[in-house]
Parts: sequence; structure tokens; C-alpha cells
Amino acid sequence: MEIQCHNCGNEKFTEQNVEQVFNIDGKIYLLKNIPAMVCSRCEEAYFLPSTQRAVMDMINNNRNVISKIEADVMEFI
Repeated sequence: MEIQCHNCGNEKFTEQNVEQVFNIDGKIYLLKNIPAMVCSRCEEAYFLPSTQRAVMDMINNNRNVISKIEADVMEFI
């Protein structure tokens, strides 16, 4: 599969597991070890559609929760 980075136009990627933060309906989720294609220039992560579906399934069904964290919320003013 050939892809082009929408941030920098690069066409070289490496397969890596990444961490990603999702904000869905005001709730924050941190997912670890998500398989992704990562741009070798700007490090933007791209997910296959099957990975995107699996992530949404995990979030919607509250599956595989390994821990909870507390975070400070600040607003830049």
C-alpha cells in the first residue's frame, strides 16, 4: 500500500506501535501499543481502517482498560 503523508508529503513510513490520545465526547482515552505506519520525516502516525475500527470498538466497549490516570486540565488564555 502506497501512502503519502498529508503533513509533509513524504512517502516513506515505518511500522511502529504508538501511543495516541483520543478525546471523545469530552472523555480522554490514552491507548498504547497501537500498530501504525509512521512517517519517517515528521512522525505523523497513520492507522489502517481495521485498526481504526478496533480502537473505536475498544473505546465504545471500555475494553482492555489496564489503568486509570488523573490529569490537570488547563486553558490557554
